[in-house]
Amino acid sequence: MYSTQRYSYETLRYYMDYINLPILADYKVVRGLSLQGGPQFGFNVKKRVKMKAGDDTAGMDRNLENVEALNIGLDFGAQYKLPINLFFQARYTCGLTRIYDDSDLKNGVFSLSVGYFVFK
Repeated sequence: MYSTQRYSYETLRYYMDYINLPILADYKVVRGLSLQGGPQFGFNVKKRVKMKAGDDTAGMDRNLENVEALNIGLDFGAQYKLPINLFFQARYTCGLTRIYDDSDLKNGVFSLSVGYFVFK
């Protein structure tokens, strides 16, 4: 799963793109509804910093340094699957590893998904 994660600090916006591999256990609560949980491994593929609009140096766009290549998190959430194989997911990922090698910042991501199961 491809994910763009960002945050702002003062006049800067930080963007980090990951290819995430969640490995989730699926516990069926009732027909169609399940709870999910497990680890997620994110591989950093892009890291940028940009100035916010309205700043004197707007348009500045450069690569970030010191971003960890691997991000590990713990996912938990719920999924509802309709009989026609259409599904809806809500999930939260709590970051376990630091974003940068020289800070204590960690990712925390809430995601909503809609999809279709091709195979039952």
